[in-house]
Amino acid sequence: MPKKIEPLQAAGIENLPIPEKGFRDYPDGKGLRLRVWHSETMTWMWRYTVRNTGTSRLMKLGDYPDLGLADARRKVERLRIEVLDGADPLGSQRTNREIAKTGGHTLGDLIDTYLAEYAPVELAPRSIKEYRRYLTDDRIKHLRAVPAKEVTAFQIGQWMNRYGQKKTAARRAHSALSAVFTWALPTRRLEVESNPVRMIPRPRQERAFDKRWLTEDEIRQVLKESSYLKRDLEIHTWAPDALFIILATGQRPGEVVEMRWEHLTLNDKDGKWSMPADARKRVRGQKVSPPHDVPLSASVVERLGWHHGSGYVFPRVSLTDLSNGHKTTTDLNKWIRNRLMPRLGDMKRFTPHDLRRTCRTHLGKLDVPQHIAKKILGHVDPSVDGVYDRGEYWPQRTEALNRWGACLAEWSKSDVRR
Repeated sequence: MPKKIEPLQAAGIENLPIPEKGFRDYPDGKGLRLRVWHSETMTWMWRYTVRNTGTSRLMKLGDYPDLGLADARRKVERLRIEVLDGADPLGSQRTNREIAKTGGHTLGDLIDTYLAEYAPVELAPRSIKEYRRYLTDDRIKHLRAVPAKEVTAFQIGQWMNRYGQKKTAARRAHSALSAVFTWALPTRRLEVESNPVRMIPRPRQERAFDKRWLTEDEIRQVLKESSYLKRDLEIHTWAPDALFIILATGQRPGEVVEMRWEHLTLNDKDGKWSMPADARKRVRGQKVSPPHDVPLSASVVERLGWHHGSGYVFPRVSLTDLSNGHKTTTDLNKWIRNRLMPRLGDMKRFTPHDLRRTCRTHLGKLDVPQHIAKKILGHVDPSVDGVYDRGEYWPQRTEALNRWGACLAEWSKSDVRR
């Protein structure tokens, strides 16, 4: 029976037996091991498992006595925290070596590595698409050429200034680049030692009580003017229906313009919209957004009756050519700004997302319970009630949206002075 190996102690390292060939590992009892080679070289090794992939790694930490037992243990504790946060220290070392071989050392190289390695594992598809847009567009082109370790807060500030008054875009760009530096810091990728983005204040977010929602009179006017535009075949006919569905269901504009026929179940009176997993915005803590079913009232089904075909409900080109995908929220915003707002007089400008907020506000006015309204919008309830109450409340959600849809149908028929 082999002799039991006792955990390492600093005083006994010098007296460890040297194997005649190969190597022998001596554990310290805390995940660290000292590998003693027949050549009398001693190397600290640490085995860990990559959190996201389950891959087992054996990482060299340094040689003894240059790295003592206490320092090796401290290094392991620091690396263990990084691994728990999703990092892969050994994988990052190998990536850095590959980048160095090809001469890559710029911020652009760092960003490309982040988007290729980290983003597909940790970010939702929508977030990846957004980050890629902000981290590769023309505004950041000059900054991507700077060595990653030499990027300064002043240069970050110059980049942020290029967004001008576009505060929302600037705020999202700020978050995207900060995420890259935060990812690079623990393992010093490309010798990055700080996050210069944090030294530049993030553009102030619009406060919740400043955010727009439409009153009943405003909704009546929007529905009426949208109806006039829809009757004119020379002007886009898809946008009024998309706006109405956002307003009637409370779903996100991006989800509505990406609606597919295969996810809809319709009949004469009502229907259901079944969004599959990962089709929606992923919230913090979710690897994949869960499926989400939305009741469709008769007023929504009536709007969908104008559209026929397969693929996307709102295709980009036409009902017969689906090759270019679907309409976007940008298309919807442009339609509101250029087509609808000029017909609304002095009404304050609104966005497609404001209609989601409007739906939630009016559900409250209809005395729909808060937990039902949250289920309709697909919000995650982090409270104790949300953790323990796993009910879907489908009948209650259907009844609430049917009442709201009936209100919208009535308001759309009312006469509003133009």
